[in-house]
Amino acid sequence: MKRKLTIHEIRQIELDILKYFHKFCEENNLTYYLAYGTLLGAVRHKGFIPWDDDIDVHMPRKDLEKLVEIFNKKNTNKNIEILTIYNNPNFYMPLVRLVNKNTIINRDNIFDIKCDVSIWLDIFPLDNMSDDYKKALSLNRKAKTFRWLANQKIFKFNTNTNSSQRIKNIFHNIIKFFLRPVSVEYLMKKIDKISKKYMQQDMTKYVGWAANFKANIYQSSYFKERLLLDFEGNKFYAPKEYDKILTEYFGNYMDLPPMDARVGHNMDEVYWIDSDQK
Repeated sequence: MKRKLTIHEIRQIELDILKYFHKFCEENNLTYYLAYGTLLGAVRHKGFIPWDDDIDVHMPRKDLEKLVEIFNKKNTNKNIEILTIYNNPNFYMPLVRLVNKNTIINRDNIFDIKCDVSIWLDIFPLDNMSDDYKKALSLNRKAKTFRWLANQKIFKFNTNTNSSQRIKNIFHNIIKFFLRPVSVEYLMKKIDKISKKYMQQDMTKYVGWAANFKANIYQSSYFKERLLLDFEGNKFYAPKEYDKILTEYFGNYMDLPPMDARVGHNMDEVYWIDSDQK
């Protein structure tokens, strides 16, 4: 049976994944931090931002590699699986996801290629990005260039017919033509290789998600200590210096954004699928 889920049900499933992830990390000595809109939601709303509909965490790259290595061996929740670019040919994100296998999200209007999408927890690598800020910026530029190229193959272009968008669509089609011999898998692996350049070092002075289009390069000292923050009636780990992180990423983060900026992730068609229907 296929049943459409409400936003409340979607958030509850996401929260259940986060709770399981937290328990798994505690049991296996893995470090994580609430990140991006989830961290902002915990600080400003003690839960989901009212218009948000997903959950993000950061994980130091070495911990993330360990998570990927051990998850399938130690996972006790048969409804949750881990997705990486190496274990799923239809997953095209330079990060790791935990997903609920009993859900499916229809995003055919977004993707130009086959992509498997279920309700998720996004686990963003917290990459070492050098002790030199200019080198950190260079690493970010290289990683996000390959991500931008991958996106030209993954996503459909905007069908808006105004003159500016028509020009962008022409450019998009030209890029797409020249990228035909290049697989998305190849581009994703290039991003992964670039992002891991400093992985074997102890924590460098600057860290961040190397492939982020927004150059969120932080001082690693922000992540040296953690504390527990309330989120939807539960407590999860966050960087002790969350104020500095949120200020650098969002600016005056306690101020609500304008109404037209209060958007989610297109969760209009999310379904629960009974296991015998898959």
